[in-house]
Amino acid sequence: MKKCDNSSRAVIAERCDKGFAPANDGNFILENMRILPNGSAVVRDGFAYKCDLPAVPRAVLEGAGDTRGKLYVLAANALYLVDPDAGSTEKLADSVASAGKAAIFRLGGKIYVLDGGELLRLGNGSLTVEAGDIPLYGRNWDPLSRGAINEPMNLLSRKIRIHYRVNEQGFRLLSGIKLASVERFELNGKVIPADDTTNRWLLDGTGMFITTNALSADDSVLICATVAADAFDRTVLTSCTGAVTAGGGAAARVCCFDGTEPAEIFTSAPLDAVDIAEARRVSASSGELYFPEDGRTQVGDGGEAVNDILPCGGDALLFTSRAAMRMTFSKSRTPALSPAADGVGIALRGAAAGYPGGAVGACDGGIFVFNGAGAAERLPDRAARDYAVGVTSAAYCRGADEVWLCAPDDSRGRLLVFNTASRSISFFTDIFADRILSANGRMCFTRGCSLYTFDTALIYDTEPDGTGTRRTLVTGSIDSPFFDFDYPAKRKRLHSARPDIRGGNAVISAVADTGRVASAFFDGASCTSGIHRGAPGIATVKLNIGAFHIMRYRIGVTDASRPRIVGITLAARR
Repeated sequence: MKKCDNSSRAVIAERCDKGFAPANDGNFILENMRILPNGSAVVRDGFAYKCDLPAVPRAVLEGAGDTRGKLYVLAANALYLVDPDAGSTEKLADSVASAGKAAIFRLGGKIYVLDGGELLRLGNGSLTVEAGDIPLYGRNWDPLSRGAINEPMNLLSRKIRIHYRVNEQGFRLLSGIKLASVERFELNGKVIPADDTTNRWLLDGTGMFITTNALSADDSVLICATVAADAFDRTVLTSCTGAVTAGGGAAARVCCFDGTEPAEIFTSAPLDAVDIAEARRVSASSGELYFPEDGRTQVGDGGEAVNDILPCGGDALLFTSRAAMRMTFSKSRTPALSPAADGVGIALRGAAAGYPGGAVGACDGGIFVFNGAGAAERLPDRAARDYAVGVTSAAYCRGADEVWLCAPDDSRGRLLVFNTASRSISFFTDIFADRILSANGRMCFTRGCSLYTFDTALIYDTEPDGTGTRRTLVTGSIDSPFFDFDYPAKRKRLHSARPDIRGGNAVISAVADTGRVASAFFDGASCTSGIHRGAPGIATVKLNIGAFHIMRYRIGVTDASRPRIVGITLAARR
């Protein structure tokens, strides 16, 4: 606030608001207004109905590369590619499970679906069970004694490879782990079929060793085998329904969570750590993902479930219901977890979204902003704290540098929009969304099975009403907090209000603590209606609300002129 010494006109103080960021005396309430990078505000974009999906989405992934601007959507028991611009839906493949939570993720240019029963890979018009990389479990083992584990088992697969280096003549190869079958037997680089009469080999009934013809010193044997089901449980991974890709390029890896072990995360090896060529040489059906058995990590003391993981740069943020942790990755198989915000967590998966440098999420007690290290700051806005209780989805709007949060049960159908630059909050009303999505920066939402998109060219909300198309003009408003011009005990009057509103019209209203209200129409084109000229080039609005201790104002946009609201300057007199 700027004080003025202008005794001839009895002006005692001025208040100049620009940017509408949180103020010392409270928060601005913005409805259907968004904050631009320069701090000014405009009415939000309108939305339009695009298409109906085959079912309510179970999981969604934003497209990239050739599919940029589109969405991979898992609905019921099929995977679809949805084009929000065209309003089209293309079925890509059938899935296995038809209900329940699921995740879609991208790694190495491939699309995967994790549906709580299997991890599936999209390819050639179908979703097939991801075979997983086959680790070299044993390397240069003595045939008669189990050696050290070279590569731990892949939690995704029961298959392993063991290499033996024969030191002296022998007749059997110890596996060190119970095997169900041996699919491949190589002697000195040559594949030996199971029915070969010259070089016979046979898996013993115990599954613990392979009998062979006499092996000679310096022979090299490589087997590819399947571990017995009762010796290895792969469902700890395949039961997961949450997955996120952290890092980028060849260092990218996947973290899976929300399975039968809710307090554990399962981290894949980076793509550059898997010898794909060798794996494919062993088995044409082998895959690329490798979740080493020692890559599983228990969070905390194991008493708190992992609710969400968000990428943050090359690292990630992990949330339980009571804490936020920073996950950092190096060459080790497991990420390092460091406590960041004790007592602040995410209760529901999807209730937080990352942005460059941090994340925003709905937690018990309000909306929190997390920096890259995971430290949390609660937004002081009371309306945001009340809204946080029902948030179930969130998405980042790249073009506007905003994080959008959605509470489907909100009675006014609002979305909460957090501007990461100005750290201001606004509410988009009458949306009534079930889920908020982003497609290459274009914001979309679902309502039941219906898909809608926001468009900068729209000033109306356009949707079917059963008999045709209904168009509703989008209107917006900015409400200030109550303020006293730094004279709380002094009764004063409003001397002038000088709005900086460009390119359109608005209605300026003022409310005194006495309940008295005054309004004026600001004509952005001619500045004539209800306005008199103040200083040269400045339009001053007349608002007579009588004597007051405190007051607040509203700037409302109620027509299609779409002005840019830069700010307002108010002066008080004795």
